Amino acid sequence: MKTAYLITVRLKSTRLPGKALLDLNGRPVLAHLISRLRRAGRVNEIVISTSTDPQDEPLVAFAEREGVTCFRGDPDDVIVRLAEAGRSVNADYLLNITADCPLVDPVYADRIVEHYQRTGADLIRTLDLPHGAFSYGIAPAALDRVIAIKAGSQTEVWGRYFTDTDLFTVVDLEVEPQHRRPGLRLTLDYPEDFEVLRRVFAATAPHGGDPPLDAVLAFLDAHPEVGAINQKCADRYRRRWTTQSEVALKPRYDVRRAAVIGCGSIGQRHVRNLRTLGVTDIVALKGHPGHTRPLDPALGIAEVDDWNAVRSFSPDIAIIANPSSLHVTTACALLPMVRGVFIEKPVAVTSSELAPMLEAVARHRTNTFVGHVLTSHPIVKLMRERLASGELGEPLVLQAQAGQYLPDWHPQEDYRRVYYSRAALGGGVLRSLVHELHLAI
Repeated sequence: MKTAYLITVRLKSTRLPGKALLDLNGRPVLAHLISRLRRAGRVNEIVISTSTDPQDEPLVAFAEREGVTCFRGDPDDVIVRLAEAGRSVNADYLLNITADCPLVDPVYADRIVEHYQRTGADLIRTLDLPHGAFSYGIAPAALDRVIAIKAGSQTEVWGRYFTDTDLFTVVDLEVEPQHRRPGLRLTLDYPEDFEVLRRVFAATAPHGGDPPLDAVLAFLDAHPEVGAINQKCADRYRRRWTTQSEVALKPRYDVRRAAVIGCGSIGQRHVRNLRTLGVTDIVALKGHPGHTRPLDPALGIAEVDDWNAVRSFSPDIAIIANPSSLHVTTACALLPMVRGVFIEKPVAVTSSELAPMLEAVARHRTNTFVGHVLTSHPIVKLMRERLASGELGEPLVLQAQAGQYLPDWHPQEDYRRVYYSRAALGGGVLRSLVHELHLAI
């Protein structure tokens, strides 16, 4: 089996211009990454995967000097570029990381290849390593499947095509306890990151070369002030990643029938939204615990009394909008019979209840979404984009206020009887206002 390690790299960065070729301890950043990968026993070929844009021309010359392959492809569609780069060298398996990672670990790269040979997983990650030490392992056929389902060409951040669809097997490889530092930044995005790397290399490889991961971690443990230099960069990076990680998918299923479980005010709103989207064949399962009231005939939906009737309806998708305490059992009942489930917040009353639902999601490979919709509000999205751009500067403090006076919230019903004021049904301040808490976090 031939394994190619693809290094995704361009020279377009505005945060730290030309960072891949910056001098780090006497050598370009990218040269450190390549020399580390050459120590990986299961990597057969190293490929610099860059673009056809003229600004990336220096990378071609660099690859020639280093004696590695250079592939030039689509400037924006990284998924397509990776797939084509792999085919250009006849690779059976692909490892990947960006050129921002001069401390990538070759030992764990080899472990990814070994795990793939045992399991054939579509995507294998080692994300518990420090950011900058991990690699991704990707099956070429999985990349082709992503290309087949994606609707856009901006795929610089591509992970959610694997994790947010029901088509791929994703494995997070176990990381040894002494290396488990997911919050540590050893990557290169900002000037503060470069300063951390400069000090790490100066201390751990004063005469050149590339320090092993253990030596790097030992130095940072002994000098926490160095790791603190780029601590705030993690938040900036996360905000930028969030804005760039949205996935655009082609329609895959013809959705004609929907089941709505729980037809209170929120469930009825979902019914109206479904009708707006063209889904008019809708069935509602009558709820029992909590407050119930007759449905408006104008909704034009069928009401049924039991799960057998829901199953006979053969829904394509389902919306769970019943009391929070019933969400997990409801989801477990629906997952075998639908292609997608939308669950109103919160998913469960306690995290300990989630295990059977998560196992069922994995077993049936059903698209599952949680209705934390405030983060998708246009004004909130605009705020995130403005913050990520840096044009407003660094946020100093967040102040949030949220609350409801229950007698006025739903004046048409007795607030003492409905689920959001009854802890046994999953109500209460923390659960009912989890939208706002999620937005604040």
